[in-house]
Amino acid sequence: MKVKRNLALKIYCEADGGIVWKHYVVPAGLWFDLGCGVEQRAGFEVTAGYGASDGRILIDEVTLDTLLFMVGPVPVVIDFDLGIYVDIKGNVTTSLKVGTSEWFNANASIHYRTGKGCGRPTDATAGPRATASTSGPN
Repeated sequence: MKVKRNLALKIYCEADGGIVWKHYVVPAGLWFDLGCGVEQRAGFEVTAGYGASDGRILIDEVTLDTLLFMVGPVPVVIDFDLGIYVDIKGNVTTSLKVGTSEWFNANASIHYRTGKGCGRPTDATAGPRATASTSGPN
């Protein structure tokens, strides 16, 4: 069995600005963007599998009559046990993969343009995700 896991956290702030130009030569105003956000992700994945190949299965065991004879003054006893087996050739494999993940993102920012004022858009998104898959013999 194999387990993969991940966790990530990202916190960020950004700033940008500049001069608005009129006719490419005359400064006509300013602009700036400020924003901060957070992003978080987490998940795990579990993979398990089983494989078997080439084997031997005992079908039956037969016990035959005991053979008894004497070697001089010593008795000799032989027991006969006969095993009946089936040999298997080939491969059998199976696997299972299960995982889940979730993520969250939030962002707040302000934008300013000379003559256009400020805007304060915000954005937040989140969502869970789950996956599962199986595979068998090919």
